[in-house]
Amino acid sequence: MKKFALIIIVFTLASCATYSPLVSFVDYSSYNNEGIFLTESNSVSFKYEPVGSVNVLLHSGFANEVKKAPVIEDKKGKGDDVYYSANNGRLKYKDATIQEALRLAVENARNKGANAIINIRYEYVPAFKNNPDGWHMSGMAVKR
Repeated sequence: MKKFALIIIVFTLASCATYSPLVSFVDYSSYNNEGIFLTESNSVSFKYEPVGSVNVLLHSGFANEVKKAPVIEDKKGKGDDVYYSANNGRLKYKDATIQEALRLAVENARNKGANAIINIRYEYVPAFKNNPDGWHMSGMAVKR
């Protein structure tokens, strides 16, 4: 009977999981005010000229935060591993967000002459082995 009770307790504790929902809101209003039309629908009520597909895969990670830091050089002028760094800044960890993935997609679409993205899809990419978590965003860039 003691073994059975112990087994029940072990399975009860082993099955506990933390409830942690992932809730996101993607704000299209600022792009709408700039004349960029964004929709998750694959059909729209206006005529358009397809420009191309836009895909963004954004992973969380360290980003260089550039600062004008003084560089201390050694006597040879080349520096060394302790005092010299080609990176005149510091690294700051940034979480990948849906909003940042969308910003990169809109920027890319604008550079190609598009003023709308239709059939927008988002997918959370969980961390796996050496790859951090992130977001994949795709859509069709069009000119209306």
